[in-house]
Parts: sequence; C-alpha cells; structure tokens
Amino acid sequence: MPVAPADVALVVFTACNTARVFAYLPQIVKIGRDTQGATAISYTTWILFGVSHLSTVAYAILVVDDWRMAAVFAANTLCCVLIVGLTAWKRAALRTARGRPGDGKCLHGRERVGMAAIKSVSLHTDPEASRGAASWKPRS
Repeated sequence: MPVAPADVALVVFTACNTARVFAYLPQIVKIGRDTQGATAISYTTWILFGVSHLSTVAYAILVVDDWRMAAVFAANTLCCVLIVGLTAWKRAALRTARGRPGDGKCLHGRERVGMAAIKSVSLHTDPEASRGAASWKPRS
C-alpha cells in the first residue's frame, strides 16, 4: 500500500517537533550552570519562540482538533517559559551577588549584568575609517 506524501510530512513534522522538546535540555542545563547571568540568552528570541509555540497549540486545538499536536507544542512552550524564567532568575541572582550601587560591592557604582564580558572592550569612532564608522577595539 503506497504512503501518501501528506502522511510522510505529518510523521516527519511530528518526529521533529517531539525531538525538539529534548533539544531544549542542553540549553536549560547550560543556563543552570552559568555563573555570569546567562548573558548569551536573548529574552526577545525565547519569548517569540514561546508565543509562536503557543499559537500553534491554539491552532492545533481550534482548527485541526489535534490534541497530540497541541501537547507537543505545549511542551515546547513550557520549555521556552522555563528558559526565560531560569535566565531571569540567574540574572537576578547575579545582580544580588554584585550588590547595589553605593554598597561597595558594585563595579563603578553601576549595576550591570555581563559587565565582565564587556570590560575589556570599548566602542569608539575610528577617524581613519570611512564616514567615521564605529569599531570595537581592546582597551589599552
């Protein structure tokens, strides 16, 4: 009996999106182990992923009445929420550990997440570059 292309597409779609739930785990573990406020994580990206998954949950339930598809995308949404929440928690913990302005613990009297990552570079304008383009160069 021949297999319809739509059935193949559905199997591949389901397999990939089920596997994606497990693909979030390494990201979650890395955030959990991070000690610098998870600065590489973009809230915008992960919130957009979460909203996209949530809209697919609504589509699966309301349009195609596919509760398995809704469950898979609900799990994807939950993973995105977990990543955003864990990142927020890590950043708050870093701010607490660094202290608040005026308490003697904060760098330069400012509270900044990821300060260590940007301490060694500065943004300046290179007068020799065309049209005064900005460039990153190490501080002397």
